[in-house]
Amino acid sequence: MKDLFDIAERSQPGERQTDIELIIEEKAMNLTDNEIKAMKACLNYRNREDQMYDNFSDTGPVDIAKELGWDMHQVGGLLASLENKGMAWVDDRSDDSHMKGCGTDMHIVWLTEKGVNAIFDIIEKEGK
Repeated sequence: MKDLFDIAERSQPGERQTDIELIIEEKAMNLTDNEIKAMKACLNYRNREDQMYDNFSDTGPVDIAKELGWDMHQVGGLLASLENKGMAWVDDRSDDSHMKGCGTDMHIVWLTEKGVNAIFDIIEKEGK
C-alpha cells in the first residue's frame, strides 16, 4: 500500500483529487470554537487581502491563554491541533541568541495561508 501522505503521490493542482485527499481536507476544516477564537486573535487586518499580503501577527501563546482563560498546557494542545490541521505554526524564538531565556513570552503564532482563508471564510459566514 502506498503512503497516503507522500507528496509525490498526491494529485497536482488542476487534477482530480483522490477520495483520501478530499477526506484529509474536510477533516482539516473542522475547527473548534476555541481554535476559531485563537485564530481570530492572530488577525491584524479586517480583510483577507490585507492579511494575506502582510500576514503580520503579534499574538503569542500567552495572549491566547489570556483570551481563552486557559493555562499554557491547554494552549499548547490547541496550538498543536492547529499546526496538525495546517492552520497555524508557532515561531519558537527561544533559540534566538538575543531572546535566550525569554520562554514562551516571545513566541509568535502565525496563520498559514490555509488558516487565513479558513478564518475569513468563517468570519464571512458569521456576517451573513
